[in-house]
Amino acid sequence: MPPTFEFHSLVHDSVVSFDQLWKTGLDQMDNIRSKSFSFLFQNTNLMPNFSAGENMCISAYIQGIEERIVKAEVLKNMDELGLPRTI
Repeated sequence: MPPTFEFHSLVHDSVVSFDQLWKTGLDQMDNIRSKSFSFLFQNTNLMPNFSAGENMCISAYIQGIEERIVKAEVLKNMDELGLPRTI
């Protein structure tokens, strides 16, 4: 029997089998990928013409999260990090 590969989705609070994922179709795969995976870059890949706050907002905007929700969360994180509140 071949090995199975699974991941735990924090967004959906469930375990997803990659075998099942391949059978769900592209729309569902895109949805899971956009909400369950993120990237960690080895270099600082911030947009130099954006403020720190704007850089923090980008991925949430791409996911389609409402602007007022994104800004509130980013401002909270900036306060916790001691960063100036610039978005």
